[in-house]
Amino acid sequence: PQSLSYVHSVHLALTRRCGAQCNYCTFKQSDSPLMTFDEIEQVIRKQKPTGISTVVLGAGQSLERLANLPALWNDQGYASFIHYVQDVCRIVLEHQLLPVVDIGPLTYAQLEMLRPFVPTIHLALENINTDFRATVQQNKSADDIMETFSDAGILGIPITTGLLFGAGESIDDGLATLNALDEIQKRYHNLQSVTLQYVYDTKRGNATRTDIEYLDMLVKYSRKVMPDVAVIVPIHTQLHWLDEGLLPDDIGFVFEGFDGINYDAPFPKLTELERQFAKNHITLVPRLPVFPDFIDRIDASESLRSVLADWQSKRMYVTYAKA
Repeated sequence: PQSLSYVHSVHLALTRRCGAQCNYCTFKQSDSPLMTFDEIEQVIRKQKPTGISTVVLGAGQSLERLANLPALWNDQGYASFIHYVQDVCRIVLEHQLLPVVDIGPLTYAQLEMLRPFVPTIHLALENINTDFRATVQQNKSADDIMETFSDAGILGIPITTGLLFGAGESIDDGLATLNALDEIQKRYHNLQSVTLQYVYDTKRGNATRTDIEYLDMLVKYSRKVMPDVAVIVPIHTQLHWLDEGLLPDDIGFVFEGFDGINYDAPFPKLTELERQFAKNHITLVPRLPVFPDFIDRIDASESLRSVLADWQSKRMYVTYAKA
């Protein structure tokens, strides 16, 4: 049977406040608090027995646009949000789990602060078209994201990136976004995977044949221009790509609880996914959030290096099997 890899995870929404305006978002909450360490510990202790290897630390983007937001972390004794995130990463590592941050574009200095504690940064480019972003994703800067990719490349930080489709973009938008990622990869070789994320829409039914054909084209084009970058297609309740015979390299994060993208519904259980894929003669195999080619390149702290080594010693964890 064929196999697809995944990362068994839990998503922590450190805060659901966000300075961006995306017309498809189910994540943003204008009055969301900042998670306390007690709350973080409680979630980790609850989900660790499920076998997760990874904790995805999420937050809204463009937080600097929001008034009075610094009070959230100042009240917990932190001078900045990144100082707070840094300590959350330490907590995750103390539980022998791997932290991945998904908190939007970061400056060089912020990346330097997080580099010792994270095996990879998750940051989706989504769409390179500035006109699209001005109407569908207001206050999200593609330039800031591309600069983060460049700075991460200089610092040797692996990037897990991606693009959105099904949000009203053109076919050319998707291809141009992949071309922009290819430029980063050719220069820095720090992109480990690209996620092709279909947009959730509670008002829309299941995806159409056109959506499936577009996804198939994106998978093939990504493999053509970036053959060394894994193609991830997440599980999606409205996009039944598995039934269409489409086979990516990986299905990305399999979350316990909510999935970090669609906050309207819980993520499918791993056992359900295993049965679903088995019907199509596909075995799901767990992997770590950072691919092995990148592990020796990251400037990891002693604690991160120790946790990585412990997980690498577990035989059930594949390094990465390309389809």
